[in-house]
Amino acid sequence: MDVEEKIRDIITKIAHVSKSQILDKVRFKDMYIDSLDAVQIALAVEEQFGIEVLDDHLQDKSTFGEFVAHVKDKIQRRGK
Repeated sequence: MDVEEKIRDIITKIAHVSKSQILDKVRFKDMYIDSLDAVQIALAVEEQFGIEVLDDHLQDKSTFGEFVAHVKDKIQRRGK
């Protein structure tokens, strides 16, 4: 399972959003992810990938695709 699918699974479990609704250009606010969900998702992503993620990346300014790119970048930087 790749990074995108793992993040999609995390969001589905925590925010109870259907995987079919989690598309690259969809904003987190459009998935009705509240601040508590955002914190829980950020913590789960941090634990899953061993990186630090700010929950503000999950607020209304970020899309799923942007968040995935951010996480992939953090993973790559960690490996250097």
